[in-house]
Amino acid sequence: MITLEALQKIGHDDAVHSEGFVLDKQTMRLASSSAELLDDLRSFFCPYISHGDKAAKPARICDITHVENQTIFDLIKSNLPASPDRLIPTSLNHDVDYNLRFFRSELGDASVIEDALLGLLYVTLNHGQDIMIVSAAGSRTRTGVLRLIRSLWVLGHSAPILHGCVVAKQGRGIAIAGNKYAGKTTSLLNLCTTRGYNIVANDRAMLVADTPGKRLKAVGVPTVVNIRRNTVKPFPNFHHLFDASLYSVGDLAKALNVPITRDVEIGAVVFLSYLSTCDAPQTRRLSPDEAHQILATHLLSTKEYEWANEVSSNRTLTKRPATANPPVLDAVPCFELKSNETQLEAVASILDTWCQSGLSDV
Repeated sequence: MITLEALQKIGHDDAVHSEGFVLDKQTMRLASSSAELLDDLRSFFCPYISHGDKAAKPARICDITHVENQTIFDLIKSNLPASPDRLIPTSLNHDVDYNLRFFRSELGDASVIEDALLGLLYVTLNHGQDIMIVSAAGSRTRTGVLRLIRSLWVLGHSAPILHGCVVAKQGRGIAIAGNKYAGKTTSLLNLCTTRGYNIVANDRAMLVADTPGKRLKAVGVPTVVNIRRNTVKPFPNFHHLFDASLYSVGDLAKALNVPITRDVEIGAVVFLSYLSTCDAPQTRRLSPDEAHQILATHLLSTKEYEWANEVSSNRTLTKRPATANPPVLDAVPCFELKSNETQLEAVASILDTWCQSGLSDV
C-alpha cells in the first residue's frame, strides 16, 4: 500500500488559490494552483451551490487540495497494490457505468480511490477531514472535482432525482420528464424563448417534499449541457447553440438571455412522449397510481453520487437519497402529453396552462 513517506510528499505549496463551497450550511474548502479551475466551478455551480463562506459561522466539512503533479501521481499509483480492497460502482452523466478502485491504507486513517476513467486519485487523510485530488497530465480534473462537490451536495438531501427539465414563471414551475428524444429540452427552449420562463434545471432535478400533502418543490442540480442538433432544428434563431461552447446551465441561460431560478414550487409534472402520427397534442391527466408508476421510470440512480461517501467521512452531511416516495406527487397534478415537432406552439400553450393553473381542461 502507499507509504507514509509518499503521502507526506503531497504538499500544499502550489495550492495558492482557494474557495469555499457551502453544502448544507457547512463549508468545503477547495485549494488549487489553478485559478481557472475555481472560476469554472463557481460558474458551473451558480446559483445552486453557494461559494465564498456565505453561511453564518459555517462549520468546516473538510479541506480539499488539488495537486497537479505527474511525479506525485506516479509515486502514489506505483505504491498501490495490484488488487483493490473493493470496487465502487458509479456512473458518469447517468448513462456511463464504471468502477472506482478503493484502497485502504495500512496507516488506518488514509485511503485512496482511483478513478481511471478521469485519470484522478482521491487520497483521503485524517478520517476524511483532508482530501487530496491528485491529477497528472491529461487528467479530467474539472470533471472530477465538480463531481465530488456536487455529489456531496446531492447526498445532503433526501430527495429523488428526476431525469428531466424544470422551468419557472411567476413563482410557479413545471417539471418535464420523458425518454430520450421526447422533447424535454425542446420544450425548455420554447418556453424560455416564447413564454417568458426561467431555467430551473436541465437534465436533472431533486424533488423535495418536506411533508406529505405539501406542494412539491424542484431544486435544480448543476449539470453539463449537451445540445443535440435536432433539439435546435425547430428554432432557426438558435442554431448557434449547437456550436456554442456550452458547459453549464448558466452558459445555456446566458445564450438564451434568461435568468436561472435555483428552486421553485411545482404546479404540474408532465411526462412527454413523442408520437409522430398525431395531428394534435394528446393529453391525459394521470391518476396518482399511474403518476407514481411512471415517475419511477424517470428517476436517476443515486450511484453517480454515492461514491463520495467513501471520500468524505462526514456522515452528518452525506445522507443517502430517498427512492421514489409515494407521497411525493400527492399534491401535484400529473399529466401525460404526446406530440411531435409540428405542434410546438400548441404544446407550449398546454404546458403554460398546466404550470400556472394545474388544470387539465386545456
